[in-house]
Amino acid sequence: ASAEEAGDTSKPIRIGEHTDFGAFTFLLVHPDHGPDGLQLKSVQGGEVGGEAGGEKEGWQDVTLPPVDKNTPVLIVNTGALMARWTNDATCPA
Repeated sequence: ASAEEAGDTSKPIRIGEHTDFGAFTFLLVHPDHGPDGLQLKSVQGGEVGGEAGGEKEGWQDVTLPPVDKNTPVLIVNTGALMARWTNDATCPA
C-alpha cells in the first residue's frame, strides 16, 4: 500500500486467505458495517491449500443474522488447534 493509502482510515483493513491456527478467532462486528469481505471455506479431508484444498471453489460469504442495528454481533470461528484437540470432531472453517 502507498503512504497515502496507509493513512486512509475510511477503507477497511483486509487480510488474504489464511488458516486460523489457534483454538478460536473472535470478531466483533457492527451490523452497519457487516462482515464485508469475510468468507470461509470448509477444509475437506484436512487438505489446506493448492488444488487439493479447492482453492478456486467452495468460498462462502459470511452473513449476519437479523439483529437490531445498534446490536454488535460476535462471530466465533474455530481454528486448527481446536480441530487437533478434538481429533477433528471440530474442523476449522
